[in-house]
Amino acid sequence: MNEPIFANEKGFESLGARLLNKRAILAFGEINEKTSFQIISALLYLAEQDPVASITLYINSVGGNETDALAIYDVMRNLSCPIHTVCVGKAHGMASLLLVGGAKGERAAYANSEIMLTQVERDRTFGQASDIELETNHLLDVKARVNALFATLCDKDIAQINKDMERKHWLFAEQALAYGLIDKILK
Repeated sequence: MNEPIFANEKGFESLGARLLNKRAILAFGEINEKTSFQIISALLYLAEQDPVASITLYINSVGGNETDALAIYDVMRNLSCPIHTVCVGKAHGMASLLLVGGAKGERAAYANSEIMLTQVERDRTFGQASDIELETNHLLDVKARVNALFATLCDKDIAQINKDMERKHWLFAEQALAYGLIDKILK
């Protein structure tokens, strides 16, 4: 898909440039190495431009790679400027971590958004039995780490998070609000 180009008083600018000027970033599609690079680059650029002005991260994502999502999350949480997160459509899997990882009080979803909690998953495990065992142990460690983050960010007991994340757990905006994943619903 080609990025739209807009005319302005100085010539032309891309949609991405226009959004950056408004301190907005889109986290759309699958979270992978490419999208995490784009999102992290934009976050760091905007934080350098103004370390106190808020940044809005719009999320419409099926989730994706846990390492790349955790990289985005770590950058979000370590910037001095507040990150407002907004679910537009969906925040599934690891994308829901980005949503709940926004600044407390500034995590939102549109009324018909859906948030899906689920345990981390990996479909690339193969090799010798010993390697698969090592990979499985690592994945279980990642699962425990991610669940602990959710428990802290949602003010929930870890046992409740473990139960809710065991299988796909779908929430619409009002359910996500009651659960503590977001702080407000945009209508």
